[in-house]
Amino acid sequence: MNKLFAIVYVSTMTHNMSIGEIEYLLERARERNKEHQVTGLLLCYKGTFMQYIEGPDADLNFIYDIIKADNNHHNIIQIVHTAISAREFSDWSMAYSVASKKQIDALTQQSWLESDERKSTGRALLSEFWKVNALGRSIR
Repeated sequence: MNKLFAIVYVSTMTHNMSIGEIEYLLERARERNKEHQVTGLLLCYKGTFMQYIEGPDADLNFIYDIIKADNNHHNIIQIVHTAISAREFSDWSMAYSVASKKQIDALTQQSWLESDERKSTGRALLSEFWKVNALGRSIR
């Protein structure tokens, strides 16, 4: 089995995207992600994206290159690109939820480079955010 890696980044929308535009973006991403064994979570708050993606390094880098070239966002800041021991979102080619400002701020201030990846505070918050906020406000 290929070693797994994760990338987390934040970016700014180039325009105020409608729900239809975001759904279309997610549909395309989910198809590509399945093909390349990439899973993850996309958070959105007032024009800001935060995304966690995971998968085999070559496939992950391929998907991330597509993400960086997408003209729906700019000001991309990569927070982490690191090896992981197991997937956090193995069942989701791309989960999605709308985040509150408090949640985005908390996620962006976490230490992503802890030595024990399974106990990473930032990744645990991503996972908890999804569990708490997915019901009623998510597209899975």
